[in-house]
Amino acid sequence: MSGSSSLLDRRVVHRAWVDSIPAHWDVVSLRWCAIRFSGGTPSKDNDDFWEGGDIPWLNSGAVNAGLIVEASDFITEAAYLSSSAKWVPKGALVIALAGQGKTKGMVAQLGFAATCNQSMAAIVPGQRLNSRYLYWWLVSNYSSIRNMAGGEARDGLNLEMIGSIPCLLPPLVDQSQIAAHLDRETAKIDTLIAKKRELIAK
Repeated sequence: MSGSSSLLDRRVVHRAWVDSIPAHWDVVSLRWCAIRFSGGTPSKDNDDFWEGGDIPWLNSGAVNAGLIVEASDFITEAAYLSSSAKWVPKGALVIALAGQGKTKGMVAQLGFAATCNQSMAAIVPGQRLNSRYLYWWLVSNYSSIRNMAGGEARDGLNLEMIGSIPCLLPPLVDQSQIAAHLDRETAKIDTLIAKKRELIAK
């Protein structure tokens, strides 16, 4: 990116996405540091596309899991070849472009390679991005991402919008440390919530 483009991105991020940005962190639009594509849904009218399938397929509701460890359904090889479904590698992210309630804008990480429907965008980070760090960056900016498509309105996100998301790029070592810290702290919170629920149940 040119110096003027970097400066513009930095101002946008500073104003709308974060309070301050360390001087040694880069700022780029997501399109410059990750591959984006949407999926597809094989015809539901063709039983041969769904019965006995072994290719994992995800619908947009799968993002509610945060870390996706099981498929929403399975499609056949014929279904894959006859639709716009594409393989999303393990560790990549998926974000809901549309969906009921709070689903739009939610992001999840894949615990296995899978295909997905057209209401989701796959995000495959490049060499400058740690997948887990990107996950937390997108999660922390959930409201800003939803607002790109009218917030609570029924309008959906699209690949162009996803590509325009400002992305902070610390050095990779820092990205790994940030992601690990957030994973640890979130795990502590989840444990406390589980204990409270157990006490309430008793």
